[in-house]
Amino acid sequence: MTDRIVPGCSIAPEERGPQAARIEAVARSVAGVEREPRLVRFRLDPGVDRRALEGLIATERECCPFYELEVTDHTFTVAVKDDEHVPALDAFVQLLTPAE
Repeated sequence: MTDRIVPGCSIAPEERGPQAARIEAVARSVAGVEREPRLVRFRLDPGVDRRALEGLIATERECCPFYELEVTDHTFTVAVKDDEHVPALDAFVQLLTPAE
């Protein structure tokens, strides 16, 4: 499960397992994805684990400050300001996108 962390992330090793668990919990509630070049919106099921989502966001704000993270109603938006961080955004999308 700890491989579900964005490559290049500066998360502390002891936080990797808990963050991977939060990612997995939120990923189970992703109902749809809308992608733009430097932004992605995840539509979340109403039953999303809010505590996992809040923990995921708090941790990402510390270890990956280049992400702009916002939650409104049932939408979780992740964006980056510049093209340099698009690969990290791509990796985040892969982590939260439901398997087809």
